[in-house]
Amino acid sequence: MKNLFAIDIDSDDDGLLPELKALQLRAVSEETSNRQDQIYDDIKALDKKASLPIVLSIIKYILLVFGFSLTSASISACVEDGASRRIYTFLAAGILLLVGCGILFLISKIKGNKVINSDEYKNTMSRSESIDKSVLFELNVPEDAPKVDILSVFYKIKNDEFKLSPIGAQYESTEMRVFNEKGILCLSDMSTVYGIAPVNSFKKIEYIKKKASFSPWSKDEDYDSEKYKKYKISTDKYESEYYIKNLCSLQFEINGEEFEIIIPPYDIYAFEEITGLHPEYPEEIE
Repeated sequence: MKNLFAIDIDSDDDGLLPELKALQLRAVSEETSNRQDQIYDDIKALDKKASLPIVLSIIKYILLVFGFSLTSASISACVEDGASRRIYTFLAAGILLLVGCGILFLISKIKGNKVINSDEYKNTMSRSESIDKSVLFELNVPEDAPKVDILSVFYKIKNDEFKLSPIGAQYESTEMRVFNEKGILCLSDMSTVYGIAPVNSFKKIEYIKKKASFSPWSKDEDYDSEKYKKYKISTDKYESEYYIKNLCSLQFEINGEEFEIIIPPYDIYAFEEITGLHPEYPEEIE
């Protein structure tokens, strides 16, 4: 069964499956696309302003690791073997490293707050919201269409076979809008609208008990907030990849071939409402 949003990493174009391209209903104009690209570049520039330089970020992490290791080891040695000048020296060194890490963390927070409170940030966010509204209007996407995460896989064709070839995380998460248009389940990534299939043609939603990694996290609330706590999502120390214990597979056919759309369980409810299908949930997330 193919993931409809699989991406060919060896492709010279966008890498999308021909079956997905055939489902395209409409796309934004070139002018709107250029405006989207510009605001994306402006937001990236603001993110860079708000963050520590890469070198200092690495130093901050090293200070944290070595500072914590030295401090905890010194305290353990002091408890087990008693205090000594050497142990006090290592303890002081560990504390100094942690202080240095704390200073860099504070500098990072100050930089971030300075950017967030700047007129440049407010103007950029206002422009971004304005462009989003114009895109919804241009694509004829309902303003109240739910935002959902769609999980793509990377693949390559080897010996005429479809081979998964993950880059970093197993799945790449893309935020889309889902809605029902004249009996067709549609998805939009804010540049294109895809008419996936008639809402009554989907076969089932399968709940897959499989630990998986994905990136990035696109929700407004944190992954460990009260809203998402029941899904037991975790992340690595850099918050570059996120881990989830279950996935949902919305299954259907295109010209007799089986396809699926992979959705995290926290967003499956929007698809349940449109298709009328329901997976069997574990008790902890019902």
